[in-house]
Amino acid sequence: MSSTKTEISLPAEMWKVMADTYSAMAASEQSPGKLVGVKSAIYSGQRYTCFGVMYGPYRKKGGSRVWAYRLVPESMYGGETTTVYHDEDAIKAGLRGRGDCTGLIVSVSGKRMVCAERVDFLIAPPTTKPVPLADAQAFNEKEQGYGYRSFRFSGQTPEWKYLNGHPVAVYKSDGEEMHAVLIWKKGKNIEEMWLGEVELYASSTVGVIASIRSEDQLSLF
Repeated sequence: MSSTKTEISLPAEMWKVMADTYSAMAASEQSPGKLVGVKSAIYSGQRYTCFGVMYGPYRKKGGSRVWAYRLVPESMYGGETTTVYHDEDAIKAGLRGRGDCTGLIVSVSGKRMVCAERVDFLIAPPTTKPVPLADAQAFNEKEQGYGYRSFRFSGQTPEWKYLNGHPVAVYKSDGEEMHAVLIWKKGKNIEEMWLGEVELYASSTVGVIASIRSEDQLSLF
């Protein structure tokens, strides 16, 4: 079996929905003779599940993407199928590629469906209403003791910019290393989207970016 791959860019809020279909953990614990039960979501009239999620800077090679598969009912799939998520013997025999789930029969809410086509969903800036700068700053302050903030930028106050109206916290270390995160909201939850330098300096391709102060943000909407 071989897989083809299509790439589709999704706004961050839709990309997160696809990322939340991650089902590799359940698949890795598959019981003999049982179908893998997967989570799924619908995009453009098609249903998808995913077995991998990678986080990285937007528009950079290897950036944030969801490794997904388009699902079809078993009766509509004409290719070779398997019920085994990881078949080491088939991989060693060259019958399957490692990590290739094309043709895998899964269970979606009790219905048998097949992973028909590999699709990578790439993250793009959100289209949601921007988070007020004060809320973004409060969220960022709360996160100061965790992750990259505490590891590489301990005690540093970020410079605030915006991308398409969304607040962006920019950290710099010794004038060389930079980490920029766009802060946005999905429902009641505030989320982060990692940006690369291209987003901060190539505004002609991405959108307007300018330094902002708390009192300036009202003029952006």
